[in-house]
Amino acid sequence: MKKWMSKKIAKLLCVCLTGAVLVGCGNENKSNDEVVLFTYDGQKAYMDEAWVYAKTIQSQYEAWYGSAVWDYEVNDNDGNKTTMEELTKKDIVEQMKMVKFLSAEAKKNGIALTEEEETEIKKNAEDFMSSVGQDDLTQTGITEDTMIRVYEENALASKYHNKVIEDAKIEVSDEEARQFKTYNLLFETFEYDDNGQKVEYSAKKKAEQKQKAEEALARIKNGETNLAKLAKEYKADKSSEYTCGDDESTVKEYRDAAKVLKKGEVSDIVESEFGYHIIKMLDPKDKEATEENKEKLLQEKEAEYFNEKYEEMTKELEEKWDFEKDVNQKAFATITLKQVEADTTSTDEATQEEATTAQEE
Repeated sequence: MKKWMSKKIAKLLCVCLTGAVLVGCGNENKSNDEVVLFTYDGQKAYMDEAWVYAKTIQSQYEAWYGSAVWDYEVNDNDGNKTTMEELTKKDIVEQMKMVKFLSAEAKKNGIALTEEEETEIKKNAEDFMSSVGQDDLTQTGITEDTMIRVYEENALASKYHNKVIEDAKIEVSDEEARQFKTYNLLFETFEYDDNGQKVEYSAKKKAEQKQKAEEALARIKNGETNLAKLAKEYKADKSSEYTCGDDESTVKEYRDAAKVLKKGEVSDIVESEFGYHIIKMLDPKDKEATEENKEKLLQEKEAEYFNEKYEEMTKELEEKWDFEKDVNQKAFATITLKQVEADTTSTDEATQEEATTAQEE
């Protein structure tokens, strides 16, 4: 199971659909609520449902990245080149599989929607249906029943997801989440060239920077307390207050030196890939930053746990799953995310040519 699933679960399982732009292709012989896109763990996924997911994600991605996003060339999980459109379409199938499986597990475990939740779902479905045109709804096959189904499955899946997390009783300690505020007096040992590439200073220039750091440290030991003043004087322009913790997001040399300092203490010169640091501890435990980090770490732990649990629950299903065989490829091909504008000029010219030919005959 890919990592992105864990981050999307909370958002996807509460799909925000109101106002999505609906355009698409129907099926010549059957309506989309009859066309099965795939079956997973005995649960059928229909084309009208797939269009809901597709058009919701289309609306979100285009708002973030623009309508040209679907032509971007990307790598799939196997490292093969594909377009963003094709990759996203396959992701939609994975999302639907997850929702179908989790909502079924919710029912098996006696989880149900409350009367209030059912009422809210019906209202959301009605609001959605009134926000789009009939032509668009006809083209995609989305009905009020479609929306109720999708909303209900997502709500049940979300409830089961939350139950799995709650049962695990995952915790993050204050010490684990601790964030400390420091002042980073930094004498850099590199610069960027015109192409944005990192270029190391010459040995001579590095030695000059180290000498500046040694002079600054000597002044601090002699009573200078204003590191920002020193940064300005020595033109150490990248110096600033810096909040970090004992995690890999901070350069190891920096965090190892910083985390042992007490309030007001200053480190010796610390060398890292960025240059020479002099670190002053401003606050050994930044309360606000620690609480934010605690929530972030908790979400990460919960996501990692759920990923592992989901992989465990669907292991046998995934061993048998074959995208090419198990997905109705003909129906899948009709799902489009890229908006293709008709070439009216060429069409008009062709029509005119046909008319002229017919007249001559």
